[in-house]
Amino acid sequence: MKNAVLITLVLFLGGAITAQTGSAVTLNINLHPIQTLKVNTTEVDLVYDTAAKYESGVDVLQPDHLTVSGTAGMVITVKSDGHLMHSGAVGLPDVIAANTIQVAASAGTTNAFSNATYAMPFLSSEEAIILSNSKGGGVRNISITYKGAGANTYNNMALASKVQTVFKTQVTYTVTAQ
Repeated sequence: MKNAVLITLVLFLGGAITAQTGSAVTLNINLHPIQTLKVNTTEVDLVYDTAAKYESGVDVLQPDHLTVSGTAGMVITVKSDGHLMHSGAVGLPDVIAANTIQVAASAGTTNAFSNATYAMPFLSSEEAIILSNSKGGGVRNISITYKGAGANTYNNMALASKVQTVFKTQVTYTVTAQ
């Protein structure tokens, strides 16, 4: 009886031991190139309200003005929709030339690119590069300084009877993979 229990136990335990087989799965990581750009301030004013500003020009720094994200190197360009137009005031020059406004890119105050090349083009209806970077960088910020002309370039362009005369253009930033 002892032998019968032992044989049954060995058969029972031996029957539980079997060879295992497996199956494989292919894991894919599908990386898509991503480039995003957000303008964080939607209106910028260059205010000429003193004789000294007409003489020396006006510049306005917009810290972290652009927030970009990219998985690869990138180029950021700027362009205007054309010259700056006023709101229909009679007796004034029709436009301020876009190329009297400089757009200077620089490292953001937070999350700046570490190896980017920044530029300072004048506005134009043609795209001009303000930043190039050979690597992606996650979310990064870029500061922009808008510089209006000095040397009395805008004299005689404001109506004496108005508090201010406003000339406007749309400025567009574009990011593309490099």
